[in-house]
Amino acid sequence: MIPAGPACGNYGFLAAAVSDVISAGVADCEADRMAQYPPSVLSALEKIKEQFDEHSDNNKVRLLDELAEARFHNPSQLKRFHELLCFMRAYPDGPAILVRVEQLLDNFDLRSDLKKFSRQLVNSGIAGSRIDYAFYYVTAEWLVSMWPDSLQIRWNEPFENSNKLPVLLRSLLPYAELIILDESGFSPRQWIEQVKGPHETDGAFLVNRIRKLRCRGATREMIFESLDVPMSINAGRDTPSRSKARF
Repeated sequence: MIPAGPACGNYGFLAAAVSDVISAGVADCEADRMAQYPPSVLSALEKIKEQFDEHSDNNKVRLLDELAEARFHNPSQLKRFHELLCFMRAYPDGPAILVRVEQLLDNFDLRSDLKKFSRQLVNSGIAGSRIDYAFYYVTAEWLVSMWPDSLQIRWNEPFENSNKLPVLLRSLLPYAELIILDESGFSPRQWIEQVKGPHETDGAFLVNRIRKLRCRGATREMIFESLDVPMSINAGRDTPSRSKARF
C-alpha cells in the first residue's frame, strides 16, 4: 500500500532520479556510438577502395558524404581518411568520385578536427599542418617568393651552426645599422627583429638579404646551407601540401 501525504513526494523524487539516470545512460550510449561511427564508416570505405564497379561507385559516394560531415577523435584516424582520399584521387571510379574527392581534399584544412590535431600532424604534408625543415637555399628562395608571410626560423630548436649566424649577419647589414647593433648586445634573433621589415618574417629576411649579396648563385647557396637553419612553413590556405598538389 502506497503511503499518502508527504511520502508520496519521495516516490515522485525517486521516479525523477531514475529518469535522470536512464537519460544519462542513453546519452552515454549515444556518445559511445557516435565515437565509433566515423572509424566504422572509414573502415567500410577502406574495404572497397580497390573495387571498381557500379555498386561500389554508389557506395563510395555515400560513404564519402558521411565522412565529409563526420569528425574524428584522434589524428591517426584523420590521417587515414586523408590518405584514403589521396588514393581515391589517384584511382577514381569515374568523374563523380574524382570531383567529390578533390572537393574534400581542397577543403581539408577547414575541417575542425584538422585544426584540433594540426600539431600532431606536423610534416605529414596534410593541408592545414606545418612543415618543419632546414630547407636548401633554392627551395627557401622559392618559398619566400610564393609565401613570404609563412617562412619562419624555429629559434626554439638549437642548430649545430648557430655560432655562424652572428658573423653572417655582419655581412648582411648596412654599416649604419651594424654600428648600432654592435653597441646593443642583441642576440641574432633580436638583431633580425630590429632590422627586418614590419611585415617581413625572420625567415624571409634571412633569405632576402642573402639573395642581395653580390656574389655567384652557388656562393649564396653555400652561405645559406652552411648555417643549416631549422625553419617552418606555417600552414595557409595555399601553402604546399599533398592534399592540394596537382600534377
